[in-house]
Amino acid sequence: TLKILHDGMGYFNLLPNSGESFVAVWKDANGSKHTTALPAVRESGIAVQITLQGDKRKFFIKANPAAAEKIKNVRLLGTMNSFRVFEVQRNLDNGTTEGVIPVQNLPSGILTISVFDGQWNLLAERITFINNEEYQFPAAMEVTHWGLNKRARNEIELTVPDSVEANFSIAVTDASIDTDSSDNIISHFLLSAELRGQIFNPAYYFSSNDDSVSQNLDLVMLTNGWRRINWDAITNGNLPAIQYPKDTAYLSLSGKIYGVLPSQLGVAPHIILIVSGNQQEKKGNQMLYVPIQKDGTFNDQSVFLFDTAHVFYQLSKGLEDASVHFMENKLPARTNRIEANGKYFNKIEDTTGYARHKKYAEELRQILIEAQGKLLENVILKTKTKSPVDQLDERYTTGFFSGDGYKFDLVHDPLAGAAPNIFAYLQGKIAGLNISGTAPNINLQWRGNTPVVLIDEIPSDVSFLSSIDIKNVAYVKVMRPPFLGLPGATGGAIAIYTRKGNDIPNEPGKGLANNKVSGYSLIRQFYSPDYSSFVEANEKKDNRTTLYWNPQVIFANGKHQQTVTFYNNDITDAFRVIIEGMSSDGHLVHIEQLME
Repeated sequence: TLKILHDGMGYFNLLPNSGESFVAVWKDANGSKHTTALPAVRESGIAVQITLQGDKRKFFIKANPAAAEKIKNVRLLGTMNSFRVFEVQRNLDNGTTEGVIPVQNLPSGILTISVFDGQWNLLAERITFINNEEYQFPAAMEVTHWGLNKRARNEIELTVPDSVEANFSIAVTDASIDTDSSDNIISHFLLSAELRGQIFNPAYYFSSNDDSVSQNLDLVMLTNGWRRINWDAITNGNLPAIQYPKDTAYLSLSGKIYGVLPSQLGVAPHIILIVSGNQQEKKGNQMLYVPIQKDGTFNDQSVFLFDTAHVFYQLSKGLEDASVHFMENKLPARTNRIEANGKYFNKIEDTTGYARHKKYAEELRQILIEAQGKLLENVILKTKTKSPVDQLDERYTTGFFSGDGYKFDLVHDPLAGAAPNIFAYLQGKIAGLNISGTAPNINLQWRGNTPVVLIDEIPSDVSFLSSIDIKNVAYVKVMRPPFLGLPGATGGAIAIYTRKGNDIPNEPGKGLANNKVSGYSLIRQFYSPDYSSFVEANEKKDNRTTLYWNPQVIFANGKHQQTVTFYNNDITDAFRVIIEGMSSDGHLVHIEQLME
């Protein structure tokens, strides 16, 4: 039976024998019983036991009889942050060995202890957490002026040692509003970010250096996923690929061309770009002549995008129908997709309380509107918007051709220009329609009959339609067999409509395609009112929940004190102050205090 020691975690001892199999029987939160098969018992192997002994780690290794005959010595390799910190070789006398690893001089973090045989074959692994508390540096917070009354002034003085250069982030919020303090900068960097799965209340494991807390943290080491290294691959010389290498450059202008064949890129190897609106560069309009790579990508590392820029582009002859997508080399976009465990994936933290402020502002706006007069009930008009392809169908088709059928919008399809003719474009898009041969000798078959082909609803022939430049085609509609709108159309009908009016593509010289390209986000300063002097805007009701936020409180150039000033709102009577930061040599600080 598993005895729970802390937050649903515990352990039990098991001595398996070869040929035995085990299952775990457990109940979920609803009381339903489940059975899970445990890993199969190996005929040969070793077991590793790690015990916490203050500033040491005691290890005990035992090999079963089958393994003891083959394994005469083992190598213990300790790694932290992918660096080797120790290596020990021990003999397996009588199939066992034990020893002590001093850890008082190691950096804090997860120590991986890997056990290999003499040929560097991995036998077992175990992780243990080292907490020498050297990751922190002393910092102090002192309230030099209290102001818990309405719109009163408050002053906080922050102090670091004289020789320390650091950057702090400070947030002052209404203490009556709950905040999640289960994770902080220390627990995130040293624990949460290093293990797989959810860790409940990771900040608890750094709240005290008591032995009980260390033992509970060791349970986390035993229960959470952590493996990152495939030792078999490494011993064979296969190093892991780095998915996101170190970023060594600023955000530069780049993109990719779509809707063309690789053979077309070879004859048109450049794209002309005109960049305007990149204010930080202060160069006015820039004209660039950028080479296109074989995969359709382009990148000019001489142009840095510090804000939003307007980019006009022109492709070489032969690529007029291609489309250009800019800045596709960024990191994947963050999402709010919900995982199976109910947590958000890539959750974006609202550290300033902006969403809450926006909600309160909207509620206040509604109250003011109602106070000015009677608010009429909303009148909702509902209508069904037509898709672009339905709009084309309405604009081009008449009579029987406006009925049901397969619809193809070539005006808004960026890939249409890659097809050599209209029949190559349709190939494989319609179930049952068989298109074979090459232009002009193309054969059409649908349910054993030949479809009728038309241009602008006038009967034509396949050879003529295959010669039409596809960029002049706006819309194609294919009617299933038999089509009753035409005599003899037992094999259906294919109606091709040429462009007209606004659907005619721009001619070269009559305007360039363009797009807005976003660079780095603008730095916005958090608004905190100053009630020391009269300003008309300050007469409005103040319901702010975040009273002060500053992500850049800098200690540098011998300055080891900073004073933070903020004003209370109209309703708060206690503050929560959270300070987090890092020194220039990588040490961390976390302070959370209540002002009440």
